[in-house]
Amino acid sequence: MKYQSYIEELQNTNSLLEISDILQWMNKYVYEFNDAILQSDCGKWSKWLKDKTIHLYPCVCPIRNEDCIFIETYYKLSKVLEVYKKEEKCKNELNTYQQIKHNKPAVFEWIKANEKFLNEILFFDHKIKIRANKDMHNILKLNSKDFEATLKLQEVFTEIYFLEEYRNY
Repeated sequence: MKYQSYIEELQNTNSLLEISDILQWMNKYVYEFNDAILQSDCGKWSKWLKDKTIHLYPCVCPIRNEDCIFIETYYKLSKVLEVYKKEEKCKNELNTYQQIKHNKPAVFEWIKANEKFLNEILFFDHKIKIRANKDMHNILKLNSKDFEATLKLQEVFTEIYFLEEYRNY
């Protein structure tokens, strides 16, 4: 039950997780994370530990082990930090958008020029779901204030990207 207590500790830090909470928790349990991977029966994590790659499929183990849930939680939080590091670029891109938003061709060119970057943040969600078993998920809620620019840029991007006018541009 030690890994479960680590997750409970994280869930009890706040109703909304702040970046500082995440960093503190991850720094505190980095050794346990690496050790859990080495001890885990699930082979996908050992590959990730070696070269930081992982297959895109979610865990399909019929019974989720406590170590796998802990590892997945830690991994997903590391992905949150990667998105957080892009917050400043998101702010800059939003400023650019604000300057050109009334010029459709310029906006469309801006979208095209930033499509790769925008796809990196497109599926970010401030709620993290980790399947604990077939009927239950652990849900961690992030403070959306830490990701204001990212979430706003997602909104702008999806609003424009899926317009028929943009697709025909």
